[in-house]
Amino acid sequence: MPLIRDLRHEHIVSNVHGALWSYVTPRRLGRCTLEQGGFNATLPGETDETIWGPDVSFSTHERVAEQDAAIARGEYAPAPDLVVEVVSASQSRPEMVERADRWLGAGARLVWMIWPVAQTVDVWTADQPMQTLNLSDALDGQAVVPGFTLALADIFA
Repeated sequence: MPLIRDLRHEHIVSNVHGALWSYVTPRRLGRCTLEQGGFNATLPGETDETIWGPDVSFSTHERVAEQDAAIARGEYAPAPDLVVEVVSASQSRPEMVERADRWLGAGARLVWMIWPVAQTVDVWTADQPMQTLNLSDALDGQAVVPGFTLALADIFA
């Protein structure tokens, strides 16, 4: 993989992963991963597999059991419950909308698309319209990571 020139991306990934991991781990809520982990983002009915590695992800214990079973069969893990993507300068809004839709269609329950330049986050769920949060707002883990919040100001600090 090519190295990233804009270190904001890695800084944001570190901030989100660190906060999420610090919340999830002592509560034994599930497992967090970084972008080297591949997940199956193939939609039902598709014949070609789509394998993606989100910048940060979280899977509940129930999902981890499904993922471990898939891996034992020699398959990629099913989509995580929470997907976090940090949008790069080369990615477009239509591309990221399609990406969020695919993650949700593949089984993710919550998707956070982080826009570093605008310092906003698009929040996607399967049952609600997309919501854009601004620097004065905070992310909410909703039912996926109950009780977890993270101020956007802390993501971009």
